[in-house]
Amino acid sequence: VLAPQLIISFGAGMIMPFLNIFFKSGFDLHISKLGFFMALMPLAMAAGGLIGPWLVTRIGRVRAMITFQSLSIPFLATMGFSGLILPTVMAAFLRTMLMNASWPVYSVFMLSHFPASQHQAASALFTAGWNLSSALSARLSGRLQMDFGFTLPFLITITCYSAATLLLSRRFLKEDNKKAVTQTAIKEELE
Repeated sequence: VLAPQLIISFGAGMIMPFLNIFFKSGFDLHISKLGFFMALMPLAMAAGGLIGPWLVTRIGRVRAMITFQSLSIPFLATMGFSGLILPTVMAAFLRTMLMNASWPVYSVFMLSHFPASQHQAASALFTAGWNLSSALSARLSGRLQMDFGFTLPFLITITCYSAATLLLSRRFLKEDNKKAVTQTAIKEELE
């Protein structure tokens, strides 16, 4: 149950820690514009966190995660390869929103695979795994950027997101009860 998100973490670590460098070097932005664009990303995270539960109530957890992750991939490709500032910023905002819509849904989904007595350990293991995977890929990405610019890191990230979404689909879609999660079920999980 941890593998799909650890693959996502590896992919995200290739690009997300370097997003400001990508914008600055790729578009020769003045620092004030860069600050404005980077300030949009936490807003995207907040918006994503709010839309996740909405979709879960309509199509279920696994389908919602697959939807968010699948929709983020074209925006990731647009970020890396459009070469135009406005589409790149919009794509970065939408990718960030979609991936952060998936995050709280995945947290509940992941914990549902462990007994309540193991939730703290499972959460700690997941957090440690996420950070280690991201750190490893950020280190690798820095080296790749020196040799290839951002092209190869973006391709690796797209591949990781695609592989993680496919793995999530193949491994867990059949578990999804094909029913939307009811508001009552969400309230019970929050208690």
